[in-house]
Amino acid sequence: MKWLRTACLGAGIVDDVRYTEYMMRRNNIATGIGVALALTAGLGSVFSLAAPTAASAITKAQAQAQLKDLNSKYQTASTELDDLSAKLEATKGDIEKTEAEIETKKNELEQNKANLENIIQSDYKGDKADSLLDVIMSSSSLDQIVANLAANSKIQQYKADTISSIATAKTELEQKNQELSAQKDEQQKQVDEANSKVNDLKSQQGKIKGIISQFNAQERAELLRQNQAVARAVSDSNAASEGASTANRGPNANGNSILSSAQSLLGIPYVYGGNNPATGLDCTGYVIATYNRAGIAMPVSGRSTYSMIASAQAQGIWCTDRSQVRAGDIVFTSSHHAVIAASDGFGGMYHCPTPGRVSCYAAPYGFYGFVRTR
Repeated sequence: MKWLRTACLGAGIVDDVRYTEYMMRRNNIATGIGVALALTAGLGSVFSLAAPTAASAITKAQAQAQLKDLNSKYQTASTELDDLSAKLEATKGDIEKTEAEIETKKNELEQNKANLENIIQSDYKGDKADSLLDVIMSSSSLDQIVANLAANSKIQQYKADTISSIATAKTELEQKNQELSAQKDEQQKQVDEANSKVNDLKSQQGKIKGIISQFNAQERAELLRQNQAVARAVSDSNAASEGASTANRGPNANGNSILSSAQSLLGIPYVYGGNNPATGLDCTGYVIATYNRAGIAMPVSGRSTYSMIASAQAQGIWCTDRSQVRAGDIVFTSSHHAVIAASDGFGGMYHCPTPGRVSCYAAPYGFYGFVRTR
């Protein structure tokens, strides 16, 4: 934190004694944020969360590592579930196809049985004699008579064989259907188990994410408290020096309102293109939100830093003299980063820095120019 001491003392924001008292208060706060929730090993590869104990408390890094592991296992389990579900659906399709084939064989069998029964009934009713007579009378020779009688016998035998073949095929299909049904039941069991595993892992993910969210919330709260402490020191310094001015410019008339608004927006996550304090802000989004909350019209137009700078230049309110900066001014540390000046002379700033961070107070790390307002 050497930069903070240098910035505060060098800019005259606080004196040495006051800065030391602030740092002592800050250092008395536990640097490790404890969340007394623990993870214990569950059945197989599934974790289960246990009640918090002092001995089993985990750090944020440990929670993040376990979440990463759970995410990997969840992905594997989900893929396995998809594969098993696909196989189950394929088996169900095979069963439907087999049942349709069984129904077809059943109809063929019934039809051939009916034909054979008609032949048998004709034989018993004496039609067989007439049939044999027809065969003899239609033959031109003894050899043909023998051949025709043999053919007639073979036709009847063929019909009997056909019935037997169809019956055998039907029996085989029914056996196949039973095997497929057993296979379907086993696959359904595997799908149910895989689905239970996926749901269990998803539940564990939710609990771990809850732990990490608690860490994040407490870290943001601590960062906000620290930023507000520095902001109060800056505000006190500005109030003490109010009325004093450097050459050519007095204080920003809306400076105090803008600073109060900027301080109320500390701790908001950076989101690229963000313009809603409830969901996240980027650097220009933070500047615009600060002015909006203070009820003050933006002195420049545009959403990007480039358009804001161009607007200031077009209006003749663009300035590159750092000594002329006043608390509440819109300052650009570069052509692509906008901040709110926290003190006259740009001794500190409020901004929303980069992805993964939140809006905060910081010492200046560059100066490109600022929007000079009355």
